[in-house]
Amino acid sequence: MSQKVWDILINSQYTTVNKLHQKTDMNIVRISNYIRALYNAKYIKADIQNDRILHSTKISLIKNTGEIAPQLYRGILTDWNTIEEIVVFKINGKIYNHKNHKNLIPIVEALLKLNKKEVYRKEIWEKAKLTSPQLSRWIPQLMEAKIVIETVEQYRNSTLYLVDLEKVEKFLSYLKQYRNHKLAFMKIKD
Repeated sequence: MSQKVWDILINSQYTTVNKLHQKTDMNIVRISNYIRALYNAKYIKADIQNDRILHSTKISLIKNTGEIAPQLYRGILTDWNTIEEIVVFKINGKIYNHKNHKNLIPIVEALLKLNKKEVYRKEIWEKAKLTSPQLSRWIPQLMEAKIVIETVEQYRNSTLYLVDLEKVEKFLSYLKQYRNHKLAFMKIKD
């Protein structure tokens, strides 16, 4: 949804919510919410009246951060181009703390507590107090980010991993900083 709107904003000098609705044939309320989020994050300028962006209000993009559209979810605007999160709305008076990586933090903390450059899979899930399937969800992503590297060595059906402790520490700080684990993975790969 947001990508279509973002593409139009990038390619036009100015537009309105009505024009966006006509060009995309999307729900006008969702478009309005997205435009308000971009306005609150200072990505667009608008000729507003009484603190409202009307459907006929002229809007134009003033902060083009790249081709990928910022995503709005639960009051948080996530910009994948700049790897940042901006709180643009409060939900019921609160900032939504969207942590979609609840089992990932214990895994990373376990790697730090073990403090070894070589760890067996069983050691990780025992230290993290998780089940093997819960660990299985995150291991491929940790390997892709080169935080852990799988070896061919096994002991009692438990895989041995090489651990980059320096990266583990950085990654944990990113996980605590961002609400979205994907941003932490993007940041660690830089």
